Amino acid sequence: MTSTSITIEFDPDALNTYTAQHLAMVWHLVQANPADGFEHSQPGDLAAKVGWEIIRRWLKDVQPEIYRHQQQHYYWHQLSKLAAYRPGDKDFHDGHWEPRAIPDTREMWELLEAKLEELGAWAGQKSRREIAQELTRAVLPQLDAPDQDDEGYHGEAHDIAASKLAGDSL
Repeated sequence: MTSTSITIEFDPDALNTYTAQHLAMVWHLVQANPADGFEHSQPGDLAAKVGWEIIRRWLKDVQPEIYRHQQQHYYWHQLSKLAAYRPGDKDFHDGHWEPRAIPDTREMWELLEAKLEELGAWAGQKSRREIAQELTRAVLPQLDAPDQDDEGYHGEAHDIAASKLAGDSL
């Protein structure tokens, strides 16, 4: 027995012109797509497009709101809280995810202290640093104060605060 390969082409932008039988075949085709849908968006995008055409036909006499809640909303929102996608230089899909950094408490103090100084803010007997520390504890109560002898790179918040203290503009 010999194996046979069958190539089927279809136009994702012409799905509304296909018969119901042809659309059903295309649905099976996009589900059988051997491309890695976890590494590339195209397999999932095609399946979604065919699926929406099937739903549109099924509900053609009804005008439901079909985009308000999407399966990917929850996980996408949760992921975007923890990481940011950085597109590739030449192709968006060649990018990568980077963790979102919550500045450590000292960085937040420095950033807030610089902003308070810029605004000319003062609160009675407390210094700007003490105000910044209190605000940081209110915003990030779960974080403990970092070791005051900690050296090395302190992240973007530190850079912003340092440039503000040095009088640079961003």
